[in-house]
Amino acid sequence: MSGADDCDEALERRLAALEDAIHDLEETVSRATNRDIPLLTGTLRALVDADIETLEELPDAGRTFRQHCAEREERLRAVEAQIDALGDAEAAKTTKAEKYGAILSFAHNKRNGNAKVAVSPAEIKFLMRTRFLYYSPSRPGIHKGSFIYWVLLQ
Repeated sequence: MSGADDCDEALERRLAALEDAIHDLEETVSRATNRDIPLLTGTLRALVDADIETLEELPDAGRTFRQHCAEREERLRAVEAQIDALGDAEAAKTTKAEKYGAILSFAHNKRNGNAKVAVSPAEIKFLMRTRFLYYSPSRPGIHKGSFIYWVLLQ
């Protein structure tokens, strides 16, 4: 019976090894379900600003977030193009449109209620020079009550 005992001992060792492996796997799965998955879904909820109840909702939330990012990127490009069109605020303005653009962007910054408007000495000089150059009642479009008139008097 020693052969049967050896076989039983070998089976018991294999069974113990399998039980240890199952225990390790249970710990890993438990850690994933109790800590890792909630941590990941919480992070994704915060990132995509959405209520994600189940893992099945993650792909849709990700696609929605990606769409919002694409829309914001498109909007950013449009704003950058507008800024480029206005030109560098410190560069010398040569055309009437560039001068009007500088004045209007300055007024727009003031009008938005920003607490601080960053204006360099060169910009102030430019705005004052422009005020004297373009403030003339005989110029079309600059009459009392017009927006440009208001900007020039600010």
